[in-house]
Amino acid sequence: MYGKSPVEFPKRIVCLTAETTEIAFMVGAGDRVVGVPGTARRPETARERARVGGFTTFRTDRILALEPDLVLGFSDLQRDIVAELIGAGVTVLCTNQRRLDEVLAAILLIGGALGCEAAARDVVADMRDEVTQMHEYTSVWPDRPRVYFEEWMDPLIAGIGWVSDLIEVAGGRDVFADLRDRRSARERVVTAADVAARDPEIILASWSYPRDNSGLSSAIAAWQSRYNDLVRKVWGRPAPAVRIGPFQMTEKIARTRPESFFSDRFNVTPGLMERLLGSNLVGRVDDADIYLEYRVNEELVLEENVVKKASRHVSQGAGVRAQSGTRTGYAHTDDLAVKNLEEAARQARAIADRAGQSGVVAVAGRGRPHDLYTLAEAPVVTELARKLDLMRKIDAACRAADARVSQVIVALTSEEVVMLIATASGWTVGDVRPLTRLNVTAIAEDGGKREIGSFGGGGRVPFDFYLEAERWKRFAAEAARQATLKLTAVDAPAGAMTVVLGPGWPGILLHEAIGHGLEGDFNRKGVSAFAGRVGQKVASELVTVVDDGTMVNRRGSLNVDDEGTPTGRNVLIENGVLVGYMQDRLNARLMGAAPTGNGRRESYAHPPLPRMTNTFMLAGQDDPGDIVRSVKRGLYAVNFGGGQVDITSGKFVFSASEAYLIEDGQVTKPVKGATLIGNGPDALTRVSRVGHDLALDEGVGTCGKDGQSVPVGVGLPTIRIDEMTVGGTAVGR
Repeated sequence: MYGKSPVEFPKRIVCLTAETTEIAFMVGAGDRVVGVPGTARRPETARERARVGGFTTFRTDRILALEPDLVLGFSDLQRDIVAELIGAGVTVLCTNQRRLDEVLAAILLIGGALGCEAAARDVVADMRDEVTQMHEYTSVWPDRPRVYFEEWMDPLIAGIGWVSDLIEVAGGRDVFADLRDRRSARERVVTAADVAARDPEIILASWSYPRDNSGLSSAIAAWQSRYNDLVRKVWGRPAPAVRIGPFQMTEKIARTRPESFFSDRFNVTPGLMERLLGSNLVGRVDDADIYLEYRVNEELVLEENVVKKASRHVSQGAGVRAQSGTRTGYAHTDDLAVKNLEEAARQARAIADRAGQSGVVAVAGRGRPHDLYTLAEAPVVTELARKLDLMRKIDAACRAADARVSQVIVALTSEEVVMLIATASGWTVGDVRPLTRLNVTAIAEDGGKREIGSFGGGGRVPFDFYLEAERWKRFAAEAARQATLKLTAVDAPAGAMTVVLGPGWPGILLHEAIGHGLEGDFNRKGVSAFAGRVGQKVASELVTVVDDGTMVNRRGSLNVDDEGTPTGRNVLIENGVLVGYMQDRLNARLMGAAPTGNGRRESYAHPPLPRMTNTFMLAGQDDPGDIVRSVKRGLYAVNFGGGQVDITSGKFVFSASEAYLIEDGQVTKPVKGATLIGNGPDALTRVSRVGHDLALDEGVGTCGKDGQSVPVGVGLPTIRIDEMTVGGTAVGR
């Protein structure tokens, strides 16, 4: 009677396909499944259910004997059995999906029909996440293999939409992608000759088996033989069984030309760039360029041995720059469509518009003068499992180094950048830039005190760089050492005293206090303390400062800068005399100088500026130990944190994260809270001794300027600076 019987979701479900079987189990309704097809393989427990037939050949009596209250179908190919069951009074839900999104929608529909909507939504969300992550991973591959998926063997059926979608997600190109919008299988029938003509590099066989080559032409027969060899490898398996491996982005592109990458992927051809530079900018500006960028970056953070962050981002875009006198027009877009590039060119021209002539010639290749960081495997494509395994080892090693270490944070970042620049001067040049950095932070506690230590390294190196000579163990031990050292540190003295800077990372003081003042834009504008002083003595004769962007695998190195100019080894101060500045193209042109390969930008969304690469002071003749022993009372600073610099006056303030007292020529107590206060040009004149132990930093530097951040390197030998102001709390010590 109406209203007397309870209304419930289906309790006896028969699945007509392996897909519906798997969906039912995935959403938690597996215990209600009573019948499955012979093709059902997943999960294992599904094989224990009654078998009711094949994909299209079913025994209606077997199905009816199971007394189902719902039958699930998954294809229009099952329309005959569906009609028969409906005629027998059975409720049937048959979906008819063709594309990947339709498959996900079918999971939601089936889950809802089974009363498992929440679980179905979770399943779909997880699948979408996997698809998104895989697509981001494979989107960096410049060469996508041609793939043929055979849905059926006789006749040959290809181009099914959802498989075609997944082939693209997995980094391939479906050779029959033109068929994927045809919903009927009859419309996707192909011949062996059709397959041979499309020449697939990978075959995914679902139902295939070796064929008889009789009757085929010799050319097709030869291809068919190769095809049969491939198919034999997968015959008998229940699902497509050829795994597409990771194609290494750097290995492919670095041997060719990045312009091919942008041309193939985004249809940004040399002809288009020539037109943009010509029709939109000719006769209006002094100089112009187009910068294209494709970037993949990954960030992993392990905290308390738990993965707190795992992200991968893909971005692309273009920046168009027009220069007229001292004015620069810059416009950028994150969409590389032609109309957006044309609009960016118009906007850049409008900003820098003026009357006059500007010649633009055909865009020709220039090539790269250096090859500083071509890697067998870029760090961004190294397996995630290997990275997480290393991070967990670092966590354990850091804790094992000292029982007082209470917390460990390990961060690993990797990126890969493909860039291409075309200039109005008539040339193009591109580069592929890998980069990685590993940083370890340790927090130590003892007696109510809590201190932090940090150490890391990296560069334009492969992931295995961290494994060489177990370099990662040193990172972990050093972070723990710094944290525990600070637990026993005393207050830093204050006042004027002799300061000895240790080798390596203390070069950050040179970078900030002096390096920025030697960048071309500040000197052209006359706002640097070094403006107009080329040829003058600005430092001790012991001081020679170099900026070198050509050092192999270093974090600050570039084959070409972000304007396409080859990087170089630029001497800035030689034996105390200022000999030059770091220049980009704009400031070099306005100052009558040559570009030095120092035009750098954070991304396509930023115009280039004169920036440092790897900046350091050359080694001297003194023994580092003798330098320390020459100091009666002073400070030995070996590590630095943050700081501030006034470019115009040269004044700086830097905090020392690791420093020690020097008493009677001996390094004694560690101190905390020490700051170095001074004036860059003045400090250089007070350098009285320079050690022979020049060292570069481990590869962690990042420089900020005008809101842009770029990777840099620094370096320094041990040096003695006579009388520098030290800020601290222990006055008079």
